[in-house]
Amino acid sequence: FGYDKACYDDRVQWVLDHEKEIIQSATAPEDTDFWCSDKVDSPFCFLAACFEWKAYVQSGRSRHFISHIPVALDGSCSGIQHYSAMLLDEIGALATNVKMLPNATRKEDIYQRVADETIKLLKHDITDPFLKPEYIEWATLCIAHNLLDRSVVKRAVMTLPYGSTFNSCSHYIRENITAALFAAGLPQDKLLTCTAFIAGRVWKAIPLVVQAARTGMDYLKALATLVAKEGLPVTWTTPTGFVVQQSYYEADSERIRLATGETITIKGGIPVWTPDKTKLVTFKKPDTKRIDKKRQISGIAPNFIHSLDASHLMFTVKAAAQQGIQDFALIHDSLATHAGKTEQFAQIIRQCFHDLYALHTPLEDITEHLSAQITTDKKKLPDFPDKGTLDLKEILNALYLFS
Repeated sequence: FGYDKACYDDRVQWVLDHEKEIIQSATAPEDTDFWCSDKVDSPFCFLAACFEWKAYVQSGRSRHFISHIPVALDGSCSGIQHYSAMLLDEIGALATNVKMLPNATRKEDIYQRVADETIKLLKHDITDPFLKPEYIEWATLCIAHNLLDRSVVKRAVMTLPYGSTFNSCSHYIRENITAALFAAGLPQDKLLTCTAFIAGRVWKAIPLVVQAARTGMDYLKALATLVAKEGLPVTWTTPTGFVVQQSYYEADSERIRLATGETITIKGGIPVWTPDKTKLVTFKKPDTKRIDKKRQISGIAPNFIHSLDASHLMFTVKAAAQQGIQDFALIHDSLATHAGKTEQFAQIIRQCFHDLYALHTPLEDITEHLSAQITTDKKKLPDFPDKGTLDLKEILNALYLFS
């Protein structure tokens, strides 16, 4: 349904409070729009759960009822979770549910935190006498119409650990808020500059909530820069023992127009015909062996984090299989099994995430490996990032790490 930001007890209560509508949806889905209203996040997944709940109720709420619904446990912005654990960052850990405060009763929402910090900055702008009048006007518009929420900042925050820049942040903010600004009365010719202003405030708010991700990302880019200067691919070994090689090569390009007036492009040596007769088509020959320095640098942060995501997934599935769980639905940082095994699975996920950083040192390992490849600029090796004070044992009690 989408009511997954609340604590577990509130989610259970929500089901009980809406049991009549849930059963009605399963009984006559064509006669009710409860399951497919605008409020519902994934209508057909929710409807499947309605059928399951109705069957459970009809069984007499038997504790032996066999459910076939996969229950997904999702990471809270997993890229930032990895950086927070890797660099022992307490602030990022709390924001992404890697750590849970004693007596905490709810799941933390990093996207809402960034939205809240952005709102604070905009409220300060409203009272800033030295700010341009139009900036004050735009800040006032955002606050008055409640235009800043988690959905506006989500993609900008989510993509940060994967190498996003201010330009990409601006693009995401523009996509998510332009329509609302226009509806609030902002003239068409001011939309571009206004969204750039708001993106600037979001970009400033992010490091107030997320620290280790930027530090770790900048460090990896610095290492990749030195390796790229050597003309070498970037390689590392994940905690599972899997060897990764990142090899982006430069490609020569040619523009081709056929005598027939048609265009053609070459993909992997295979000609692909296109009906457009007006434009020239560029095709690339990936047969050069010159390292593409720019792509090597931009690719290192997302690829490294993805390799750790994959490591955590593999460790989790192996450990779960050893404990008798045989059925999985896996999508990147969303791990699912049947309802009857979900609590056990959640404990395994937490244990494996803890072990990934308590028993392994992925950032130190890639540093040692890449440093050995650098021969000409060893003096330019970046300083290893400072670590925080997070106790990794806190992960074992973090109920909403994956939830």
